[in-house]
Amino acid sequence: MKRLISYPLMFIMLLMLSVGLHAKEPTKTKKAPEFLFVITAKSGEIKQVGKNRYTLTMKHTDVDHVLMFSDRPYRLAKYITADELKKSWKLGINSFEKDPPNAGLVAHGFKHATVVELLGVHVTKQQVLYDLSFLEDMKPLIGHFSNVKLFIDGVNVNQYNAWPSQFIARGNS
Repeated sequence: MKRLISYPLMFIMLLMLSVGLHAKEPTKTKKAPEFLFVITAKSGEIKQVGKNRYTLTMKHTDVDHVLMFSDRPYRLAKYITADELKKSWKLGINSFEKDPPNAGLVAHGFKHATVVELLGVHVTKQQVLYDLSFLEDMKPLIGHFSNVKLFIDGVNVNQYNAWPSQFIARGNS
């Protein structure tokens, strides 16, 4: 009688082991982090330079502290310089130069935040200039403003292996 109980039990255990060996591991697709950027300035000015073409001059900018942070689950954050952001503009097959980023623009003196498309960037010692256009549904804002904040759309840095590794290292510099 003991043998009759042992054989069915062994058969069930072997069956469970066999099923376990053939079961596939769930596929883990690790999405590369996407980074967004924030740059601030004490003042700024928007001038029209053509049909739906404008220049945003961010004055008295801390050009050494452009905040770069990633999406979940990575939660990476680092400061880079405005010059490093400018140098990165052309990097990768989906670069900001080839596919210009959107950016949220907020300033004291705006009635509402607005969204622009950034077409280029120029950096000097205390200011950053952006060539931009306003998105179709956004009213162009022209003039002088204070407490300017620009929130730049993300870039997936690992997908294209284009950004130098110091940009994506964990932690602040």
